[in-house]
Amino acid sequence: MSNLDIYLEEINLWSEITGAPLVKRPENARQAAEIFERLECDLSPENLYCDGELSRRQAASRHTFLNAVWREVEAAAGHYQEQQV
Repeated sequence: MSNLDIYLEEINLWSEITGAPLVKRPENARQAAEIFERLECDLSPENLYCDGELSRRQAASRHTFLNAVWREVEAAAGHYQEQQV
């Protein structure tokens, strides 16, 4: 399972609880941009450290994970841009 799939499972767990729409693997540049927005929010210091609840080590691990997800979405977004050319 890819990092992106794991991330989407996390998002969708909360989406099911809150009744928000589920997020799926990006199929176009717009959907990729929506995931980038979520990642930007998750990478903010207050979210990365869960308002001080995570240790530095846990936050570093989460940062590494989220950056891996970012790269996967970037690769997908690049693929969509190539298709449009």
